[in-house]
Amino acid sequence: MKTQDYIREFATIFFIQRKMILGTTLFAFAMGVLLVLFWPKTYVASGALILKGSQVLQSQQTLSKVNAKVDPIREVDLFSDMEILQSQDVIYGAVQRLKDNPNFDLNLDDPEVEAATASTIQESLVATLIPRSNVIRAAVNWGSPLQAEIILSSIFEEYLQRRQAVFNPEEEEAFFKSQLKSFHSSLEELENNLLAVAGGSNAEELDNRIRRNIELQGSLRRELNNLETDRIKKTNDVEFLEANLNNKGVNLFTSIDSLELGDFSKKIADLLIEREEKLQTYTANSSEVKRTEENLQSLYSVLLNEVRRHIERERSVLRGMEQQIESVKQRIAAIDAENQGFYKNFMNAKRLDREREVIEESYRTFATRFREAKIRNETQSDRLFTVGIVERAHASRIATFPNPRTVLPTSLILGLLLGITLGFFIEFFDHRFKRPEDITNYTGLTYLFSVPAHK
Repeated sequence: MKTQDYIREFATIFFIQRKMILGTTLFAFAMGVLLVLFWPKTYVASGALILKGSQVLQSQQTLSKVNAKVDPIREVDLFSDMEILQSQDVIYGAVQRLKDNPNFDLNLDDPEVEAATASTIQESLVATLIPRSNVIRAAVNWGSPLQAEIILSSIFEEYLQRRQAVFNPEEEEAFFKSQLKSFHSSLEELENNLLAVAGGSNAEELDNRIRRNIELQGSLRRELNNLETDRIKKTNDVEFLEANLNNKGVNLFTSIDSLELGDFSKKIADLLIEREEKLQTYTANSSEVKRTEENLQSLYSVLLNEVRRHIERERSVLRGMEQQIESVKQRIAAIDAENQGFYKNFMNAKRLDREREVIEESYRTFATRFREAKIRNETQSDRLFTVGIVERAHASRIATFPNPRTVLPTSLILGLLLGITLGFFIEFFDHRFKRPEDITNYTGLTYLFSVPAHK
């Protein structure tokens, strides 16, 4: 049994509906030509941005030192920057930049015109993420290539400024500045308190003073012990001399260390020997013995006077030693009192030093944060470290739509496909006998001949 010939069927349908198919194709091609000739041309401006690193968001409510670093870019960072790029704030900022551009005749003082322009730009802006990269490509479709470039450039500039404001707000710099001012005032107050407490000396200086006073006090106590020992010895010597002075008989006072008294003692000793020798020869009442006795008494009287003067001198030295001892005691007491004051000031100064160290550390930390915030708030800092323009906005001078190279072939192909489709639909719903084999297929009768229809 012979199967159905689909190619012959297709050719037959195409031959039967050729006028409708060709008409549809020509109509679609004509519409494509009209579209190319009269449809407003659209140009596209494109550019690209690259994210170099993800910024570390530090907690500004703590004073911990966090070293600035740049983390690898994550997918969430790329999509976040795409949202910033297409945000209304960026679009409205770009529209404001177009206000003073001579290539645009826009009345942006009218809110409706401004909103309409921003809405049109936002609808024409397309941002895409290039796979396996940190690059975001942006494109703007507009009626003029020059205006498209200007619009995309304005969007890029506004995006960089807005991104800077989002990640590094100006309030951050003002916050650190106010904190620095507060810590500076606290430091001045602490320094004034330190001056009032210890005359400007810190705890270490006061501790050194206390140590020096303790060393001086130890030296004075040793000196005091020596003086008291000397005083006791001197007192015993004076009392011994006074006791010998009051004794009857002749005392040579040999314990006195004095050359002058030693001479007197030697002479008296010689007279005593001479008297004893004369007593062996003469009687006690003889003139020789009496003359020697008189000389002895006279010389001994002089010796006693010299001893008395010596005792007075020793007493004077003893009084000086007592005064010196009293002076040393007073100095030791004064040092004790001074050390007590120093120790009290030392404790206060130590407390103030601890507070000052904490505030100084906070001051240094906030000063570093302030300098970092000031650098980050510079317009160029974002471009240098975190984001940059890889490809500046540029537009092709060939219209992207309608492009004759694509519109005309497309309209021709679409017209032909539409015509063939319509032809098949019409043929499918047309049940008339149009071919000789239709008689055999639908009635079962034998086909003999056909008569061509002629008008």
